[in-house]
Amino acid sequence: MGLFSSFRLAPGVRLSTSSRGLRAHVGPRVARLHVGGGGSGISTGAGPITAYSGLSPSRSTRTSTAARPNMTPAQAEKARRVEECAQEWAELAQIHRIEFAPVPPPSPVAADPVPMFSVLIKRAERRHMAGVGRFDRHARQEARERARAEAEAEALGLLTAGIEDRSVRQAESDRVWAALVAGEPAAVAGAVSNALEARGLNAEVGSNRVGEVQFDLQVPGAEAIPTHQPSLTPSGTPTLKKLAKTEVAHHVRQQVAARVLLAAKEALAQSPAIVKADVSARHGRDTFVRVRLTRAGLDAAPWNRAAWDVLLAADPGVEANIGGRTQELRPLK
Repeated sequence: MGLFSSFRLAPGVRLSTSSRGLRAHVGPRVARLHVGGGGSGISTGAGPITAYSGLSPSRSTRTSTAARPNMTPAQAEKARRVEECAQEWAELAQIHRIEFAPVPPPSPVAADPVPMFSVLIKRAERRHMAGVGRFDRHARQEARERARAEAEAEALGLLTAGIEDRSVRQAESDRVWAALVAGEPAAVAGAVSNALEARGLNAEVGSNRVGEVQFDLQVPGAEAIPTHQPSLTPSGTPTLKKLAKTEVAHHVRQQVAARVLLAAKEALAQSPAIVKADVSARHGRDTFVRVRLTRAGLDAAPWNRAAWDVLLAADPGVEANIGGRTQELRPLK
């Protein structure tokens, strides 16, 4: 049986995960839109009875348009946009749950390949046979012998150089890994910086104590939040509702927390010696959140909850300035 979890994304919006994948549920129980893994549909319920009506065709005939056969083209297009919007929200809600396997020890370094001996001989013979008469059997035999001797010497030289080069590269690989295992600041900062850059996260990374890393992380603002979210009209028709400013502020906090958690988990995956990540979340030049995340705190966090709740659980001492009518994040002083 697959694992199931459900959590509240925003008022009237709930996400669930199961063996069928992500699924969004929008609206009250009396008229609720369901989008995502398993198809789209609308349920209505009162008391102990719930009725469900699918919006999508069966899996065998399903297309990209989540529409009933009797919908008009305009209704079908709107249903498609509602489903796409719900999927976008579902993906945003899962960012902080991405898992990173610990970086394994490096594999043994392989020596550079050496050309086959037959290739070396043919190459040498072309050089030594140049200008030798076609019917001068004695000269041709001597040329072949010189070519073989040259090919053997070249093969031995290539093998020796390859072994020496491999030894140097293996020693460097072992040195870097030993430094990471020991939590040496320079090695930690370099590995974390490379990992965050590969993940597409913009961060300035440093480390000044063994087993610790610090970085300033650029996080998104309101521009990264969809302007609408799935909803239902009073008659139960799927629609898109424009977010209020309070809702935008709520989701900005969630996405800031999601990026901070994502970056911290990626950082801690780089070395078993890293036990703490101090993260400053910045948007432009302003810092909005400071947090100190430990490996133990992240391991104990309730990851089935929304990103901001996970961040508060992982570090109850989160520094954030939340205020104003919309309860938005404000720059820290």
